[in-house]
Amino acid sequence: MSDEYRLPHRVKTLGVALRPSLQGLEQGMRQSVRADVPVYNMLETVSHHLRSIGEDVSRLSVGVDTLMTDAIAFEAVSDAQVYRAVGRFDAHWDGLLTGLRSVLALNAKGVDLLARNLLEGVYRHLLNEICDWLADLIDTIADPFTALQKHGLPTTGPIEIPITLKLTQAPQLAGLLRWGQEHGAHLSAAAKQKLGFWQVAGQIGLGFVLWDILSD
Repeated sequence: MSDEYRLPHRVKTLGVALRPSLQGLEQGMRQSVRADVPVYNMLETVSHHLRSIGEDVSRLSVGVDTLMTDAIAFEAVSDAQVYRAVGRFDAHWDGLLTGLRSVLALNAKGVDLLARNLLEGVYRHLLNEICDWLADLIDTIADPFTALQKHGLPTTGPIEIPITLKLTQAPQLAGLLRWGQEHGAHLSAAAKQKLGFWQVAGQIGLGFVLWDILSD
C-alpha cells in the first residue's frame, strides 16, 4: 500500500477487531446442528422466523450506524472502546445466526422439510451477505489503495470509500409463500407484512463510509 494512504489509528484498530467477528460468523454458519426438535406446526414456525428476521434486520441497521459512531466518529476513541463497540455490533447479527441454528435443529419431515430448507436458505443468504460486507470492510481498511481500484474510484484528492451493507431479497422467501399457498394455509398477517417488506424493498442499504483516508 502506498505511504500516501494513512488511516487513523482507530480505523485500523476497527479492522483488526472485526477479524474475529468475521471468523466467528463463518464458523457459526459451518457448525453442525443435530436435528432433534419436533415440528408441531410448520406454518407457525415459518411465521415466527419471518417476524424474527425482520426484527433482526432492523436491529442490524441500527447496529451498523452505532458501530460507526462508537468506533470511528470521534478521534479520542481508545482501542478498548473500539473493541467494545465491535462486541456490541456482533450481538446484532448473532440473532440471525441463532435463528439459523434453530431452523437446522428442526426434525422436519415430508412437506415440512421443504419449508425448513427454504428457511435455512433465507438465513444463509442474509448471513453470507453480512460476511461479504465484513470481509470487504476489513480488506478496505487493510489496503485502501486496492479498495479504491476495486470500486473504480480516483486515487488522488479527498475521497470516500462507500462500504455499504446491502441485504438483498432472499429468493427462498417467494418459495415460502408458495409453500403456504400450496398446502391450503396462509401465513399470519404479521409474517406476510414482513415478507411484503422484503419484496417491496428489494434491498436494505446500510451506509458505512470511510472519510478522507488520504493524508494531507
